Formats: sequence, structure tokens, C-alpha cells
Amino acid sequence: MKCATCDSPMIPGGLATQIYRQGESVITVTGIPAVAICSKCDNAIIEWDVAQQVEDMVQPLLKWSKGHSLPDPVVSIAFPYHELAAA
Repeated sequence: MKCATCDSPMIPGGLATQIYRQGESVITVTGIPAVAICSKCDNAIIEWDVAQQVEDMVQPLLKWSKGHSLPDPVVSIAFPYHELAAA
């Protein structure tokens, strides 16, 4: 399998990182189980249901600042290593 971004070989499995930005809010999610990760550019393929779960978790954080007077948050979320990530 080749990377859609840089055409390099994909390595099966691994853990991905996704960064979300909206306004001044930045949310970094690490440890996302991936189907494959590019050997050159780290582009990841993530199963749809996993991507949707991450999105469901992040969206309320991105919307939070609209109703609050505090500065936009910078958040790091790390999933612990799990056997699914190694499969």
C-alpha cells in the first residue's frame, strides 16, 4: 500500500497523532490506533469508527470557547498504548 500524500510505502499498524485547530484553540490527540502509517511523511490511515470517536470527543472542546470568556484552550489528549494499536 502506498501513501496517498507522498506515494511512499505504508507500514501496517502504529499510533497516529491528529492536531485540530480552530481560532486560537489547538487540540492534539496522540496514541490513536492506525491501520497504517506512512514510512516517510507519517500520514496515517485510521478506521472510520475510530476517527469518528476522536471527532466526537474533540468537537465539544472546539466549541467551548464560544460561550466562555477565558482564552481559547490548548489541549493535549493521549490515549495509552493498547493492544489494538499493536494489531
